[in-house]
This record gives sequence, C-alpha cells and structure tokens, in this order.
Amino acid sequence: GCTSRTSGSCWRCCTGSSTRVQAARFGKQTAFRRQFRECSALLVDDLHALATAPGTQKEFLYTFDALVGDGRQVVVTMD
Repeated sequence: GCTSRTSGSCWRCCTGSSTRVQAARFGKQTAFRRQFRECSALLVDDLHALATAPGTQKEFLYTFDALVGDGRQVVVTMD
C-alpha cells in the first residue's frame, strides 16, 4: 500500500488482501485497523479481489463503516 500525508490529512491506498493476511498472521491486527481507519480517505483498487477472502471482506466493511460514519471518503475502483 501507499500512504501520503499533506496538510494534516492522510490518505491510504490498498490493493488485494495480502496486508490484512500478514497482519493476522503476525498478530498485528490492531495496527492494521488503525492505519486504515485513521486516514482522511481510503483508496481501494481491485475490490473484486476480495471475492475469495471472507475475512478481508469483513475487515473492509468494518473499515468502510468507520470511515463513512466519521464523514471520511472511501474510493473504490475495479476492472
């Protein structure tokens, strides 16, 4: 993933589910959630990649709800 911080804002971009899988494997789920849920905007590429990853789907929905509930943006793209 990529991260940018400008003018006190943060946006995060992610593709696929490997980051979440690695966080789960190494017991770093809290840090994973924080890095995605504390940003001003989340950019998600290839959302269809989550089709075969139920755990990542669940995390994405919780993260989506947290961001949108706080008035932040989620941008999703797919082919």
